[in-house]
Amino acid sequence: MNTGGEIRCLHCDEPVTEVAPERVNVISKNGLLAVRLVHKECRLRQVVGGVNHQRGTCTCCGGKDDPDPPGLSRHMAAYMASDYWHGRGLPLINEQDTWYYLRGIKKLFGNKGGA
Repeated sequence: MNTGGEIRCLHCDEPVTEVAPERVNVISKNGLLAVRLVHKECRLRQVVGGVNHQRGTCTCCGGKDDPDPPGLSRHMAAYMASDYWHGRGLPLINEQDTWYYLRGIKKLFGNKGGA
């Protein structure tokens, strides 16, 4: 949703500020084709799934976790999923590793948390 002239991401609804965001074609309610922008990490998250999905621990894989870790905004979770997909994320072996990784992600996003 666009408010105040800002261009917002189709996935996370946060402002798109990058120079070359992904473009996604969507069919609007009136049947017309519209072009919406999405952050690159959000687009990848839509394709490969959240970190827990990639790890095979989410409910659709027979596990008990939600696809994304709790306590993150949709954009932060997408960024984390992108890092994990590209092999830059921690293996998240234990809670302490996960805590340090999430603290770094939140710092990158200006400590904006929340889901």
